[in-house]
Amino acid sequence: MKKIVLSFFFLAFVSMEALAQSPKTVVMKHSKDFIVASFTYDMWMGAPDSVNTGGFSHGINIAFTYDIALGDDSHFSVAPGLGISASHMSFDNQKAEIWGEGSELNFSPDTLNKSFKLINTYLEIPVELRYRSISNNANTGFKAAIGLKFGAMINAHSKAKRSVSGYKQTEKVKNNKYFEKWRVAGTFRIGYGHFAAFASYSLTPLLKPNAGAKIRPLSIGIAVSGF
Repeated sequence: MKKIVLSFFFLAFVSMEALAQSPKTVVMKHSKDFIVASFTYDMWMGAPDSVNTGGFSHGINIAFTYDIALGDDSHFSVAPGLGISASHMSFDNQKAEIWGEGSELNFSPDTLNKSFKLINTYLEIPVELRYRSISNNANTGFKAAIGLKFGAMINAHSKAKRSVSGYKQTEKVKNNKYFEKWRVAGTFRIGYGHFAAFASYSLTPLLKPNAGAKIRPLSIGIAVSGF
């Protein structure tokens, strides 16, 4: 009986030693940049001098994309997706009268409101051509991408904040009659790992024909990607 017990412990010890010395399997965590979110400073290119944009005009964009490699172990890929973006344009002592009755969007002096913003929101289909230095892992290494966003405006509204007799008031007006329904914008990203510089420029005007100047929004900021 003693010999059987000793033999059992001997075999168990040998098995544990063999397991300890066997090579470990390393599981790589790969990322295909499924989610891309960007935070930008927004500007209106082509706006007349009479339009007083200012303050911290900003934008937020988020897209869910599907990365398709262009060949086995390729450094290039194409990524179509679905996203949403919103631009918050601020004005200095001025308001955009999107509630107006005329055919042209009017910008008038504003001494009543503490702040006035115009928010345009789009549902988008982005398509990117991507390059990454590490072909099978977007969590690290140099990355760059160029692309297009095809968007449909789903909301346009103004937001005014003021104080009346010591009480804070917020007024929102929704009206998209002055704005183009469809938008096409070019995009560019360059960075390392999860973070990148980002830029977007609208190839189509913001306003409808005869509704005002041919304003084309420009956004510059940072992008965060991964998963």
